[in-house]
Amino acid sequence: YNWQKPDAEKLTNQALRSISYIDKSTHDLFIFVNEDATPERQTYRLLFEVGSAFIFLSNGGNRPVVYTRANKHFANRFASAFLLPEDVVRTTILQLNIKPGDWNMEMLCRIKRRFGISAECFLFRLSELNLIDDTKIDELKEEINAYYQSNNGNEPDPTPRSLEKNARFEELKF
Repeated sequence: YNWQKPDAEKLTNQALRSISYIDKSTHDLFIFVNEDATPERQTYRLLFEVGSAFIFLSNGGNRPVVYTRANKHFANRFASAFLLPEDVVRTTILQLNIKPGDWNMEMLCRIKRRFGISAECFLFRLSELNLIDDTKIDELKEEINAYYQSNNGNEPDPTPRSLEKNARFEELKF
């Protein structure tokens, strides 16, 4: 994250997940996300960058954000809390009567679709809210990563369906 406008080379880098900056003259925040990413990841990265902007502004907006472990953790927590508010997640899990040891990949995917987020993001939030056992976290993290690697980064989804753009993402873009 920086206050300087990113150059064209950075913006066309396929490995870039997202980048943002604040225009000092207008104080506008600009966020760019990789258009090749899944809608779930685009939404998450958009909010990750908003979290980064908070860090930048809390530093007085005079120096770039260095992605320390703490800064990345804050930006990740901001994105996941925004997309998955604690009360909504807890209510959903309670209504479905899911216990911390009950989680499996099919269940995780079915519920993550409700929120329009990635399996990885949902697992992170379940862990953060202590709604899943540590052993299940490790099992599912392995399964999710294996799926991403063998399916070109696409989301695991046990039920075939057509993926529509997340309406929340479209609202947040402007």
